Amino acid sequence: MKFFKFPVITLTASYALGIIINHFLKFDIALLYLSFFSFFVLFVIVFFRSKMKWFQDVTFGIVSYLLMICFGALSHYFHIDTHYKKHYSNVIQIDNSIIVGSISTVLKPSTKFKKYIFEVSQCNLESSFGKILLYQSNTNQALQVGQKIVIHKPILPTLKATNPYQFDYSEYLQKQNIYHQVFCKEGDIQRIGTIKNFDYYLQKIRDKLSFSFDYHHFDTSTKSIIDALLFGQRNFIDKETITNYSKSGVVHILAISGLHIGILYLFLAFVLKPIDKFKYGKGVRLLLILGLLWIFALVTGLPASVTRAVTLFSFISFGNYFNQQTNIFNAVAISALVLLIFNPNFIFDVGFQLSYAAVISILLFQPYYEKFYFTKNRVGVYFIDIVLVSLAAQIGVLPLSLYYFHQLPLLFLLANIIVIPIASLVLIFGSITLVLNFIFKPFALVLGKFLSFIIHLMNEYIALIAKIEDGIIQNISFTSSMTILSYLVLLSFIYWIYKLKWFAFRNAMIVLMLLQIAIIYTKWDNNKVEELVIFNSKQTLIGAKKGNQIQLFSHDSVGNKDLILDYSRGLHCSNSKFMPLKNVLCFQGKRILIVDSSSVYVNNEKPDLVLLSQSPKLNLVR
Repeated sequence: MKFFKFPVITLTASYALGIIINHFLKFDIALLYLSFFSFFVLFVIVFFRSKMKWFQDVTFGIVSYLLMICFGALSHYFHIDTHYKKHYSNVIQIDNSIIVGSISTVLKPSTKFKKYIFEVSQCNLESSFGKILLYQSNTNQALQVGQKIVIHKPILPTLKATNPYQFDYSEYLQKQNIYHQVFCKEGDIQRIGTIKNFDYYLQKIRDKLSFSFDYHHFDTSTKSIIDALLFGQRNFIDKETITNYSKSGVVHILAISGLHIGILYLFLAFVLKPIDKFKYGKGVRLLLILGLLWIFALVTGLPASVTRAVTLFSFISFGNYFNQQTNIFNAVAISALVLLIFNPNFIFDVGFQLSYAAVISILLFQPYYEKFYFTKNRVGVYFIDIVLVSLAAQIGVLPLSLYYFHQLPLLFLLANIIVIPIASLVLIFGSITLVLNFIFKPFALVLGKFLSFIIHLMNEYIALIAKIEDGIIQNISFTSSMTILSYLVLLSFIYWIYKLKWFAFRNAMIVLMLLQIAIIYTKWDNNKVEELVIFNSKQTLIGAKKGNQIQLFSHDSVGNKDLILDYSRGLHCSNSKFMPLKNVLCFQGKRILIVDSSSVYVNNEKPDLVLLSQSPKLNLVR
């Protein structure tokens, strides 16, 4: 394979680059229009000029990529809801607003609140649109998808991260065009009807299919796994199960993705194989398979992970059908381009990044799989493929996993070699059982018992793997620059494997050296930081950073564990010392008096700074 011989790949990369540039620089619409139309005119001129020559010159390629960058930036601008006059944020009154709309999505609840995506249709009697994160007290009756409601409650901006290196949930929501939130009790919500839209009917179908498993009387854990794998609903999986799957490196099993779509594709291809005997049978079979996959995507509610998986698989399948296997990378690039045109913010979605990183890595390593087949036995080859595909996917997503999740599961191969076959059985027999629930319940009950057994077996095996000490490396410090350089290292080594030339090996070594320099420089630069941080926490926490050591002062180390981990990881500092909080603290020659809720302090102290913690009742003037 010759690298970068497929133009769609570089065009898609240019479009994605335009999205990223506009996200960070936030260009004015006039500048975007001017740039786009200027490059479009230049493209037309260069295009007709190139047709008059035997060979296209470099100018044509450069102009094409610049035009795609402008197209990506312009597309991203138009997909930001706040740029439109009818967005609710342009007419909202923070203290007193009347908002009418409907529930579009039910999110995973917390211990105190039920959570929903609320689609606005009217704000302060004006026609509006937009999405708001709605919190409802757990003691109140749950809302349903499609339910039309009126909210008369202060609308608040989504809360930004208030501590250093903490996950910014507000930024995550803004990339989904959610900028505000509202907290409601039962009396704050007026139910005025139901909007029977697309989301409403999808939810009704999904509920009916899910309820068809009720007469099996599965335990909660088994039913939650079925809902996750068949209907894309992870809201009811308990925290312990998710933690076990995450520690074992197989949490991707619980989110419908390319793996699940691939399993369904192979199953449907096998079942519909007899159609090939008829005229145009292969084409009909392909259309039936892809049609059923898209129906499956609809049933799951078209979440981002399922949509991108089915889109990607559709393009690859059509490419294979027309015997264009050599253009499989083009198919991957086209599917990504289609998704990004539909929603440019997908580029910032962690699942989108992980999916394509895994797929591209698997495809790049695929030509070398056969060298590891030490047997011709189908069962042996199947399990070898699981190991090799899992390893290739893990290599591809490793830099992103370190950057986003700061952990490295060491037993993912041991988990995948058992879990993937079992998950395949769950998906296949679960689909068969679902159909039989409506047409032949006695046989469905028999399959249901087998389904319950293998799900219980899978959960127990994962729990066993998760209990192994030192099976996962956690709290790894990894920056965005390290992530980019890591992928350059990975690509350069893959290029060397394909070429086996000295210059390719030399380039790989140079990039690897740059990564090492970046790691050393980042740690050296952070060691120069000297700062005093007063954390936003219910349990008072103060951090003093000097050199390669962090001193942490608090009465509660357990309650502040996550804040401490985030801070030490962000500063690439593993040397931290926990100390009890006292009334006086010295930092850089300054005396800091700390007064907490007890309001007890020494009168003769002459501090440079006074820190009030936990709302002490003091006469500040006196």
